[in-house]
Formats: sequence, structure tokens, C-alpha cells
Amino acid sequence: MHAASRHGFEPDGVFHGTFGSGVLKAGAKTIADAWELLPYDNRLVVLHLTREELVGVLNESLESRSDRALFGFKVDVVKSEAGKGEKRSGSFVRSLTPLGHSKPRPAGHRYVIVFNSYDVQSGGKRLMRLRALAGLPACQARLIPPSSRQALIDFFADRQVVGRDDLIPSPPKPAPVPDSLKEPAPQPSGGSPS
Repeated sequence: MHAASRHGFEPDGVFHGTFGSGVLKAGAKTIADAWELLPYDNRLVVLHLTREELVGVLNESLESRSDRALFGFKVDVVKSEAGKGEKRSGSFVRSLTPLGHSKPRPAGHRYVIVFNSYDVQSGGKRLMRLRALAGLPACQARLIPPSSRQALIDFFADRQVVGRDDLIPSPPKPAPVPDSLKEPAPQPSGGSPS
């Protein structure tokens, strides 16, 4: 999200593989750490997707049992039982809540999501829906610099110290109301206390 912000976008989330990296341990980070966290380096692509399109991509990813995750959103996933004659059960998205917005978005709102170019090109034929969406004019696919690994390196270099708040977006805080627009506090009515 940091890289997209640096290039004029206001991203809502990032969809990327986790590569089983687990918990990011505290301490200084090196270029070698970036290679360990992101063993594959791809270009970054920004897409504008509706909630329904994004849920479709997530469900397709769940169906392929990939390690991809959508950062910047709370995603509730439920497991379904295997159908008659099927050997394995599946999972699907029950709800999707953007973490960076304090109010619900209107129907048809397009979220700005950062993907890596491998996934946008189908992720090894696992994300064909995403590939199709990237070709739609309404999704406004834009290739942005830098590569995914360089974006990670830039993020750590720019922040110097990275904490939980830097990794998990939170809803924006409301702007303070100027005193001139505040309503006066109600005045007590006449009379004395008894």
C-alpha cells in the first residue's frame, strides 16, 4: 500500500501471497530478509474492484487453496461441507470489511487494491477471474513501480521503525470540529437547587 500511495493512489488493500512467512519478528531488517519474505519478485498492479468482484477473486483463491491474503480488510471465511460425491470441502467469503474506512461504502464502490503481476496474469491459472477483471476498462489496471520486493525494502527504509499500526490500517479519525461550528452547551434552566 505504501508503494501505491507514493504513486498517487489511495489503496484500500493488498492481495498477495504470504509464502508461509508467518510472524514478522522484531529487529533490524536486511535486504536478505526481503528476499526471504518475498522469494518471488513481481511488478505491482493497481486494480479498482467492486466488493462483489473482490469477493469473487478471494473465493477463487480459496478454492485453489493458495496462501494468498487480502491485507487491509477483515475477511470472514466459512467452511462448507463437501457435496455429495465430492471428496473435499471448500471455503468461501462470508463478509468483507475494509479496515481503512469508518463508514460503509455505497453499492458499486470500487476499492483500490494492489496485486502482483503474476497473480493478475492468472497466478498459474489459479486466478482466471482476476485475469479477466484486469482486462476490463472499469477496473482501470495500472502497472506501478517499483517491484514487490523493492516496495517492501522502500517501506522499511522510509519508516525506519515499523510497528503494528504501520501494518494494519485503521479507520481514519474524524477531523476536529472548529469551535465556530460547535453548538453551544445547553444552559441550566432558572431556579435554585433544592
